[in-house]
Amino acid sequence: MTDLSVDFPTAPTTGYGLADVLPSVVGSLGVSDFDNTLALAPCDRAVVLVIDGLGAEQLREHSHHAPFLASMAQVVPQLTAAFPTTTPTGLTTIGTGLSSGEHGVVGAAFRIDHGGPLLRPLHWGSEPSPHEVQANATAWEQAAWAGLHVAAVSPRQYHDSGLSVAALRGAKAVGGDSPGEVATAVGVELRRATRALVYAYHATLDRTGHIHGPGSPAWLADLEHVDLLVRATAAALPSGAAMYVTADHGMVTIDAAGRIDLAVESTLAIDVELVAGEPRMRALYVRRGSIDDVIRRWRDRLDAAAWVVSVDEAVAAGWFGAVDADVRPRLGDVLAIAKPGYALVADFDRRTGNLVGQHGSLSTAELSVPLLAVQA
Repeated sequence: MTDLSVDFPTAPTTGYGLADVLPSVVGSLGVSDFDNTLALAPCDRAVVLVIDGLGAEQLREHSHHAPFLASMAQVVPQLTAAFPTTTPTGLTTIGTGLSSGEHGVVGAAFRIDHGGPLLRPLHWGSEPSPHEVQANATAWEQAAWAGLHVAAVSPRQYHDSGLSVAALRGAKAVGGDSPGEVATAVGVELRRATRALVYAYHATLDRTGHIHGPGSPAWLADLEHVDLLVRATAAALPSGAAMYVTADHGMVTIDAAGRIDLAVESTLAIDVELVAGEPRMRALYVRRGSIDDVIRRWRDRLDAAAWVVSVDEAVAAGWFGAVDADVRPRLGDVLAIAKPGYALVADFDRRTGNLVGQHGSLSTAELSVPLLAVQA
């Protein structure tokens, strides 16, 4: 087995991660099967509001554009996103309370079966079955089985997607296409029962960050609107209800000089059957017996731009958490994890690869997400 690069980051061994959020919230609502590891205050109603792409570092740096968020209580000093640091993995980690190696939604593009096509969860319909790809009961399902009213407020276009079924099943789907609609719907759903759990999701900040970069004038304007959304949602809470604000990942800016086009690097294609993942974290499915050769070739070309390791080494380093046997083949054979300032552009997602804002890798700007709280 090829040794890990000397500077390859190890997974956090202390602190809390996204997988701790929903079990702690459900536990705080009195469901005994869930451990409230975050020691959240007991309550009867709670909402978990996910702001796509809002990293803790970006929020700290630009907190003057988000005064209400800055005023909220910080539940933990640091919360670590799931790996890869991408929306499908993060949302499924939140929804199940499991590591990516357990729930199996292991990136923005991955292969389920040997020799099969890529599954791209952001474009996922009804096939393959999300119940089979992600077979674990969600925390939303378990909360509903325990007698809570459970609802998910999100844009209507996502309600029947495979990703929503994998990550949110068990929650009543409620339309939330605008900030005002989200805030109002949260308040309505929390009041439908004496014990209630609501999920809410806002996507615009992430989209703006991809196009213009985090910290850009457009992104800062969107952050100000996010702050207004959070303030309005807090105002809609019934007395005694708690609101928790978190995110699925952070984001970094990649300039043109940092984009490496994998398609023009002919030696990188040798023995590689399929390139998956995302620009900041490429998973490679390679020909049998060629793992070490592929690693050597990719390291020779990308040493300054990426950590290139076998999947077995990444699993041993703890980045996927506990890994179930049926999930392990989805991870591929070799990972090329982009270092700061770089993105690895592939043909199948070239448009994504050329965006300014990126995420998926191991920088603290991508991994660190907030967990903020307010109680009505």
